[in-house]
Amino acid sequence: MTSAFRPTALQQVVSISQPETAEDKHWKKYTNPRMIKELRSITNIDFAQKSPNHFAVTAGNYVHIYDGRRATPLKKIYLSKTKSVSSGTFRSDGNLLIAGTKDGKVKVVNVGAKKVLRNFDGHAKAVLVTKFMGNEQKAFSAGEEGIVKIWDIPTETEEMEFEVAKDYIRSGCSLQNNPNTFIVAGYDSIARLCDTRSKKVEMEFCHDKGIESVVAFRTGTMMVTAGETYLRVWDLVAGKQLEQISNHRQAITDICLDRMNKRLFSVALDRMLKVYDVQNWNVVHSMKFSGHILSVGVSPGHSEPILAVGQSDGFLAVRMRTQGKGDGTEAGSGGFKQKITSSGSKKNQRPRVGSRKYFLRGQSRKPVAIDYKVPVARKRRLRPHDVHLKSFRYSDALDSVMNESSGALMKASVIYELVQREGMVVALSNRDDASLEPILSFVVKYITHPRYTKLLANVAQIILDIYAPGIGRSVYIDKLFKTLSVKLDAELRLLRDMEELAGAIDALIACNSVTNRSDEEQDAQPITTTTSKTIDGGTFMDEEVDE
Repeated sequence: MTSAFRPTALQQVVSISQPETAEDKHWKKYTNPRMIKELRSITNIDFAQKSPNHFAVTAGNYVHIYDGRRATPLKKIYLSKTKSVSSGTFRSDGNLLIAGTKDGKVKVVNVGAKKVLRNFDGHAKAVLVTKFMGNEQKAFSAGEEGIVKIWDIPTETEEMEFEVAKDYIRSGCSLQNNPNTFIVAGYDSIARLCDTRSKKVEMEFCHDKGIESVVAFRTGTMMVTAGETYLRVWDLVAGKQLEQISNHRQAITDICLDRMNKRLFSVALDRMLKVYDVQNWNVVHSMKFSGHILSVGVSPGHSEPILAVGQSDGFLAVRMRTQGKGDGTEAGSGGFKQKITSSGSKKNQRPRVGSRKYFLRGQSRKPVAIDYKVPVARKRRLRPHDVHLKSFRYSDALDSVMNESSGALMKASVIYELVQREGMVVALSNRDDASLEPILSFVVKYITHPRYTKLLANVAQIILDIYAPGIGRSVYIDKLFKTLSVKLDAELRLLRDMEELAGAIDALIACNSVTNRSDEEQDAQPITTTTSKTIDGGTFMDEEVDE
């Protein structure tokens, strides 16, 4: 009894790519960036905490409001005619927005009516930070003068001020679980935890470099500061540093947390966005954008997740996660699509008796655990080159695979199969220039590829043994032989250069090791000191050895 014919197996190659993780699969669901052009650099992005989670983009002298579900522009709110605006931030319900201007004003705006409700004027220099506090009845602002001011929104008055720094205050955040505390940080490299009840700075955290952004966790026990090329994680309860992370090549400009406070996002001038797992602070994903990134924001909504990035060239890059669509069936539904009515009940859409759908019913139903699967032995259809190999027509098998649109790996696998069968000479013999040209072109193209060099060098040797006496009869074949010769000469020169370079590196390493060994031997030699003693009028020299 003869054994069944086995189709040609592809040659196994070592994969150098990393296995795809669950995190990679998650971020692959996000669409390619949709680029939206603003008039100026985008300095701040902020999402409303409540649905529909609209987000505000601060650029130039206005704040642009975008839809939180489709990322489409909704309205522009101009807060100044000539002065730039900074830190446009929503209240948690998304109805009010606060922002600061370069001329030292702080404005509270009704987003729906696009009307300024409160206008606070108390800063002497540009305002860079504006945030609502935890009780949402107060807000704080800070800027270039290093002074933090607390504003009472209902009465439109200044409640108090903190002179906390002598340099720019660049970033700040409020603690959600404590409406009386907030954090500010700036270019003096210190992040300060302030309390409105004691009217003073309670704790200070030194980042060692100017701080561009600070964010606090929802629990109020941890915070992260970003400055230069690294992040620092702080314990607000113990007042100490937990971690220091550095994964960017240029200065970090902004950081933010996701809805569940499980992922931290950082962006920098190196055009990279890094995603960190807050459990171990490892980078779980990276994205590259087209411009220098100044701001980042992540939607807190789970139905339509949006990732927005603001660039220095005025482009807003928006990526949305696509929602997976099922096949409309559920386990145990009998293969019928179930329609959900307005009342929430499910109704089976049964096909009409005698229709085509009626005879095909159940074929789309997926098996459950208790179902018995009937094994179906399907006959595998052979490819044309396998059909020829099965009949030992080696020349036809080689012609078939060379004329197919298959890749180089499949062609190399068929050649390897012919070599194993000792049929390569038979497959290459008795050919004219038209049938030899595809094989020789493949050899010329891939003979210097490290994956195929060993195999195709043997094939090239066989071709030269058979057809070298006929050189000069075909212009195109002669041209291919010449190209093969030039390519092999260049490869040999490259190998000689690499060998010379390897020899020079070995000499340097050997010279360095000899130098280190001589230094160690010199350090290990004992130090001899000489002392003199006088005995009975004579002088004697004694040697003492210090080990």
